Amino acid sequence: MENPTIHSFVEALLAEKNLQGVDDDVKAQLIEDLAASLEDQINAALLDQLSDEDLEEFERIVDEESVDNITNYFYNKNINVTEVTAGVLARFRASYLSS
Repeated sequence: MENPTIHSFVEALLAEKNLQGVDDDVKAQLIEDLAASLEDQINAALLDQLSDEDLEEFERIVDEESVDNITNYFYNKNINVTEVTAGVLARFRASYLSS
């Protein structure tokens, strides 16, 4: 499922990178690829915040719960989703712009 916030972030990142002469189809694919990579990194960072026991519990509820309940799971475990996500976004931005 496409996350419009991540998609917008990646579009802004590409604008900041100021890529020249990139075909629209190539740019669209680049946006999709970068957004998918970023979303994977955010998910991995959130999962890294869980203990082994919590991770097992999380895996059980993923198949049974809605997306909202899954997000609430992290908040109920006192994981600051906004802070973790912001950290990943900042690292991703710095890495992409420096390459």
